[in-house]
Amino acid sequence: MMFKATCKTNSRLTALQPYVVAIPFYVGWRTAQPAEGERISRHTGSGLDYCDFRDYRPGDSMRRLNWRMLDRAPDRPTVNVYEAERKVQVTVLVDVGPTMLYGSQELNKLELAAVLTGSVLSSAIKTWESGSAICFNKTGIVGRLPLKGSSLGPALVPAVMDTVLNEGRLPGSSNNGRFPGQSYSTGGGLHHAICQLPTTRSLVFIISDFANFATEQVQSLQRAACQHEVVCLLVNDLRERELPNARLLSWLPLPAVLDLQDANGDHQLMLSTKKNRERFAEAARLKRVALMDAITATGAKCATFTTDEEFNSRRMHMTLLFAGRRQGSGLDQQYPTRSPAEERSNP
Repeated sequence: MMFKATCKTNSRLTALQPYVVAIPFYVGWRTAQPAEGERISRHTGSGLDYCDFRDYRPGDSMRRLNWRMLDRAPDRPTVNVYEAERKVQVTVLVDVGPTMLYGSQELNKLELAAVLTGSVLSSAIKTWESGSAICFNKTGIVGRLPLKGSSLGPALVPAVMDTVLNEGRLPGSSNNGRFPGQSYSTGGGLHHAICQLPTTRSLVFIISDFANFATEQVQSLQRAACQHEVVCLLVNDLRERELPNARLLSWLPLPAVLDLQDANGDHQLMLSTKKNRERFAEAARLKRVALMDAITATGAKCATFTTDEEFNSRRMHMTLLFAGRRQGSGLDQQYPTRSPAEERSNP
């Protein structure tokens, strides 16, 4: 199933596509064969990778008999057990709430989220994985791709990015911020999106600014990290970390009055003095540290991307994030982002 970008986002989508990076995933359960089903599976079944042997049971194929064991113990026939060939399900949970629309640089946070989503899905296609994207906001799920009856392919990645840019609405459709069949009486959008994750072990990327990271969402993230490999990609803007050194007038050395607005829509007036800028930067740093601590405490991994980051630097971070995971079981590699300890020692 194909989708066309709307006129409103067509120019933005075209401008963002060069930023998408397609790097093959290398996770801890990869085998040596570069083809479909190349991941090491916890399940046994039909495959090429030898796993174990067991006693013969009526109905077992004669081709699976272990003839060497049979030669040693003719009275106890055994059969070979192989690892089942299965794809890794890559699921991207994308925050498209109102706070993601903010941006003071070349990209806003929603556009950066679209680039990251396209990069994750393009990278999944590189290693023949199956993938999907779920868009959510503060209240619930607002969109999901691929739709039933369609599969992830290179032609579908722009449609997913376009859906993110449209705040979860499919091009040419109107769901009024609601996802059919979902109830939003309790919990937040992230909580409901996590409830839609596959039951089998998956690789999950959560792209959000985590502006509404409540207790229930923390508990949902903790449960998801116990079953899946979860990577949280925090997106933020330069003006969320520091205030501009603005003047009242260009020729008058007096600080300007800044109108600050938080995630809840509350406004605060502040003079752009050096002392206020330092206080704001320190408060923002402590908030980031607390957020990263809360995420890592759930068992999920954390990486940060900013709207003011240069393209080459962002590309390097994505490359190390995707292709750098070559050893160990799962996500045990050091990400190219600052840890909470580094945030504390280096403001």
